[in-house]
Amino acid sequence: MGHRLFAAAALVWTAMAAPSASAENLVLNGSFEAGIDYRFAIGRWYVDGLPSAKLDTTTKVHGGASLKIPFSRSATAINRRVTGINVRSAIPVSLRKGQRYTFSVYVKSSPPARGRLLLTRNGTRDSRFKPSARKDIRISTNWRRVSLSYTPKEDEKVYWSVRGESGKPGNLWIDALQISTGFVRDFAPAASIEAGLVSDRLGYIFDPSETPSVNLIAYNDAAKASPPERFQIDVFEYEGGKVYSTTIERPIPAKGRITVKVPLPVKRRGLFRAVLTRPGSKAPESELHFTVLPKPRPIEARHSAFGAYGTIAPEPLALMRRIGFSWIATLTSNSFMSYWDKVERKRGQFHWYDDLVDEAKAAGFELVFNLEPCRIPRWAKGMGREERRRLWANFVRATVRHYGDRVTHWIVGDEVADLRKKSPKRKCWDNAAEYALWHQAGYDAIKAEDPNASVILNAWPGFLKPLFETLDPKTVDVLSANGYHVPEPFLVRFNREAEPYNFKRKWAPGIGFWIESYYMRHALPRKVATYKADMWRKTNRKALRGVVKTIGLGYERILNYTATYVGNTNNYTLFEADSSLRPIGAQFAALTWLLDGYRAAREIETPLRGKELRVHRIDRRDGKTVFAIWAGILRDQRLRLRIGASDAAGAVLYDNFTNRLPVRATQTGVELRFGKEAAFLLVDTRQADAFTSAFETARYAIGTLPKAGSVQKEGRYAVIRDLADGVRRPKPNVSLWYRSDGLGWVEIMRHRASNLEGRYRATKDGFEASWNVSADAGAFFIGLGKLPTDLFDGAQVISREPGRSGTITRVGRLSAGKEVRLAPARNGGRALTDLRDVRYLFRTRNGLQIAVDPEPPGVDRKRLARWKLYSRGGGDLFLHRYFHKGSAPPQVKTRIVVSEPS
Repeated sequence: MGHRLFAAAALVWTAMAAPSASAENLVLNGSFEAGIDYRFAIGRWYVDGLPSAKLDTTTKVHGGASLKIPFSRSATAINRRVTGINVRSAIPVSLRKGQRYTFSVYVKSSPPARGRLLLTRNGTRDSRFKPSARKDIRISTNWRRVSLSYTPKEDEKVYWSVRGESGKPGNLWIDALQISTGFVRDFAPAASIEAGLVSDRLGYIFDPSETPSVNLIAYNDAAKASPPERFQIDVFEYEGGKVYSTTIERPIPAKGRITVKVPLPVKRRGLFRAVLTRPGSKAPESELHFTVLPKPRPIEARHSAFGAYGTIAPEPLALMRRIGFSWIATLTSNSFMSYWDKVERKRGQFHWYDDLVDEAKAAGFELVFNLEPCRIPRWAKGMGREERRRLWANFVRATVRHYGDRVTHWIVGDEVADLRKKSPKRKCWDNAAEYALWHQAGYDAIKAEDPNASVILNAWPGFLKPLFETLDPKTVDVLSANGYHVPEPFLVRFNREAEPYNFKRKWAPGIGFWIESYYMRHALPRKVATYKADMWRKTNRKALRGVVKTIGLGYERILNYTATYVGNTNNYTLFEADSSLRPIGAQFAALTWLLDGYRAAREIETPLRGKELRVHRIDRRDGKTVFAIWAGILRDQRLRLRIGASDAAGAVLYDNFTNRLPVRATQTGVELRFGKEAAFLLVDTRQADAFTSAFETARYAIGTLPKAGSVQKEGRYAVIRDLADGVRRPKPNVSLWYRSDGLGWVEIMRHRASNLEGRYRATKDGFEASWNVSADAGAFFIGLGKLPTDLFDGAQVISREPGRSGTITRVGRLSAGKEVRLAPARNGGRALTDLRDVRYLFRTRNGLQIAVDPEPPGVDRKRLARWKLYSRGGGDLFLHRYFHKGSAPPQVKTRIVVSEPS
């Protein structure tokens, strides 16, 4: 935000006025008497953030304190040493169409400063979108009130913003924020008593060994003391259930404040929401969320895998270290440190940032500098590409020469691809061959100054083949690719394209997951139903699996996009406006504790071939191995591993927030029980091979029927309709389930029919299915069911088929994706006894026997031959029957009985 921003400022000044109790105010906690809470966001793209803001009791307009914020060096104009700050709302204010509103605030600064008031409907993203209303202001060393009026053309929610900027270090004070109808009114708070929840803990992160606590602050603006006010604080876990509740009653003095420290003795690790309410209130007064997470394990930065695009300043550095991050990339908030147009604004004159580099190194971080060739300074833009490339190489040599003792990893360009024609501002090459010239120039310059430095190519899929037609792959020390939202398909494709070049080192320096603020969905007015929303859980699940899969694909380093600090407008960030962790930030903190310091990883092939069970083995450098496990999204899952007692000793199972889960010993090994989120099994690496073998033959069970639209259950049998488990299912969505003593609930078959829908019923003795076919006028196909691959692949099948001399018994094995071949049984008599007068008998490798009679006795048994069993390439196994016009009975009935041999 440069000085030119404030030309021709239009100001509205009013004298300080005494507060009026009748004045309207739509800004909650507008004079900060209830503390600096989640309603405020401070510091977009600046060095200092919210923890640097303090309540100042020595100067104020209303109540007992004002908000004091130090100016910060602006990342967008840091070379000119412009300092500034941005104070914004994190919770919107609702405005009505056609109504005039006035936003007013008292401000002062030392030294004097320029500033701006804004109202925007774009949330905290006001720096990226055109505001609804704005006004440039001047800020002096004395308190003055400034205001901005606005009449919306439609109903909307707006966020207010107060900016200040000075050419010298100093502080900005603000107080008495107000949005009221009409013109400027005397200031008054939104209510006579306002309360909030705040915390002194950086990031609101607590260790498992301590009791979390928050501070309840309440202010009484009335001229007389209040009777005892009742405040209730409820704590909700991440899943939405209430885990703790307490009530506090205190009188509040006239024009005074109370502060009460409130312990919140939660018993688990994870993410929690504390909600403050008062009797009779339609909405909560305040909320604060906090995390309980283990401290990071001690790992050298050079062996650490995790990092982020993070702000270099004391608070964010400390918070990123608390999460477990050890690497920082100079993108987003740190781009000014390494971009050519920022460092060499004047030819031959370089601006270095040794203070920031040294601060990051002292905090234990390694740095990755991006030397983006397309960030061209103004003085070089009129030159030809060859001359610019030579001058850029000079800049690269100077940069590596200056920082080479502290920085050893260099990215030549971010996400390079043949896309520059679509982005003319960044265009400096038109194709892969031209980029190869820039990469070669950067490589030569870096190696000339530091032969041991690592040169990183960060590219998109589809770019490698044309690039390496002209560029020697040996000029790439580390191959990298970013992956957003769902990184696995992107990185699998990238791996496939990189395979011919045999790169030993691969990074994923930009793994990003889009998620809104944890507070944003609970902004007033709150709906109780939002507590049950699982938006954050789904995003965390996607992030967790994305990170694990990325590690399993051979990527040695993962940098999250982004951890720029705080009051960030970027919906990828790990931090909230109040500096606490978003859910995804809490998930990354747990993942670093579980997985960081790994040296090798791979995915294990399990019996569930359809990827409904996935297991990744991750070997750490500390002699421990972690198995990351997930299976569908069912509520109660059990995994049985055949493993010796000595190998199983010491195994510990954790959930996704590092809470311990039960590991139960069985006669043949152990049983792992977990929910629909991932679980992590920690063992000594010496036992890891034994566990790997056990996972390759694991038995998987479900302890509770999954949620569905409807369930019809009789004894051990259940028919489930409208099941949503992430598995592709035929329509209508009907599946048959059996409760096994040894395996829990097992899916036996899924509906598959064309032209008409079958009717399914569970009885205590088995399943019954029927189709009315008499009304059908033409040829059609009935499929009895889609047999789950994980259950039937490898199963023995015995069939009875009519032959010329009587019934023939045939046996064979099912194999997904292969034709089913059955041969006459040598011991037909014994097999026939087992069939018990049914058409098919399946003996699964999980120990179940499933008897299927497509057409029970009473129909022409010669038609038995028309039922066929087949498999197709995707691994699906089907039992099907063709009927043609005139040949179909009025009704086709089928019976299925499941048993477990003793």
